[in-house]
Amino acid sequence: MNINYRNPFVIDGILKDRRLFVGREDEMRAIVNRMTGIQPISINIIGEKKIGKSSLLYHFYQTWRERVINDEKYIVIYLSLSRCQTEGDFYEEVVDNLVESSNQPLIYLKKTFLNKSINRRKFSRIIRSFQEKKILPVICLDDFGRLLERPQKFDKGFYDHLRYLMDDSALMLVIASRRSLADYAREKELSSPFFNIGHTLELGKLTEDEAIKITSLISKNKISAELHLNEQKKAIEWGELHPYKLQLSCFYLWEARQQGRDIKWARIKFIKNINVRQSKITFLKLNHWDKLLSIFSSLGKFSFDVGDFFDKFHKAIIGIALLISIVLICLDKLEVSDLIQKFFNELFEIGN
Repeated sequence: MNINYRNPFVIDGILKDRRLFVGREDEMRAIVNRMTGIQPISINIIGEKKIGKSSLLYHFYQTWRERVINDEKYIVIYLSLSRCQTEGDFYEEVVDNLVESSNQPLIYLKKTFLNKSINRRKFSRIIRSFQEKKILPVICLDDFGRLLERPQKFDKGFYDHLRYLMDDSALMLVIASRRSLADYAREKELSSPFFNIGHTLELGKLTEDEAIKITSLISKNKISAELHLNEQKKAIEWGELHPYKLQLSCFYLWEARQQGRDIKWARIKFIKNINVRQSKITFLKLNHWDKLLSIFSSLGKFSFDVGDFFDKFHKAIIGIALLISIVLICLDKLEVSDLIQKFFNELFEIGN
């Protein structure tokens, strides 16, 4: 194995090397069109876990300037909502990222709000200051479901305020979530108009051409040791055009060749990883009661197995004792009457 090579395929986290991002051009154009129209339209990108929502948002954040005319009219940021525990955290993260990402001097914002908490009113003033300069902040919000897990921290007023700024064309949101905001609103009985977002875009599998490009991408960019043609075909076959599965198959096929192992080894690793992930997804999809039932069912089965083990163990001990007794009789070390008595005593104990 060449120790100078690193596995270029990503199986956890966001794909941040822009050279390795392939496809999703229709989705990119959809975001740009809603961003550059007469009136910006916020968009909700939905899709199952590991379908590539986070990587899509991050890649758009990396490349948006190449996709628009008059890029000075816009400012795009990417924000992972896992870092936002409170409404104040959200505002501060957004403002910090806007200041750092802008090509224009916005030092006055930092001076004004340096070491100060930003509330709803101050956040509105900051967004309005961009609007006055004819700059549209486009905020890519990843893993939006995290906010919905904290209804005490992010209340109806928070969502209504964001919707007010969106309706006034003061900002645009690109929101990634597993389900549509409308679905979340129905489930959690949320009445804010924020959840009736302008457009929903579902992220699905890759095209076959995109899958082929991914398997051959590292050789074209000279990023790392390339996959051989037969390995590329196997990766596409195993991956089934699913972004995560494709990356995973490429990852283990690449590892196999670097370690001098065969394709069978890669296949076993791939299947094992997929099965573990599928078990986690199945459990996470259960509601709270189903999860409790699943746990208690597992505990019950475990208890039954333990009881069954000790029952069999007890019987095995009796069997061994009988065998030893027979041997002792043969050696004239034990009276037959004693043996019969002990046997029935043990049998009586089992019956009880």
